[in-house]
Amino acid sequence: MLQYEKTKSTYVKLIIYFELHKKNRTSRVELADIYNILGNQYHKNKDKDSTFKYKELALVESKIINKNKNEISKFYYVRELNKSKLLQKKRSLENKKNLHRTYLYLTGLLVLFLCTLKYFKKR
Repeated sequence: MLQYEKTKSTYVKLIIYFELHKKNRTSRVELADIYNILGNQYHKNKDKDSTFKYKELALVESKIINKNKNEISKFYYVRELNKSKLLQKKRSLENKKNLHRTYLYLTGLLVLFLCTLKYFKKR
């Protein structure tokens, strides 16, 4: 008898919480938890139709939550990929600048060497 009253009070609390959730939308995670708890309670009382209904609703909410998380992780991945490409381009430009500077130094040394060689040939 005590177990029956416990489960009945759990139903009442969950239904009140569920009604409050309908009025004040909080989060899908909480809603999935409510559906899951209701499904477990109905399973304990061997009410298969209600168990199936609430477990199915919990599964739908879980899929929506996972879909949203996947979209967020895809967005994060794309953003990180773009940041790395931008960094790679920046480094590439720096490397090109350094390469041009090296070519200028080598050209200057070559001109200096040729001028020195020409000077010694004249003597």
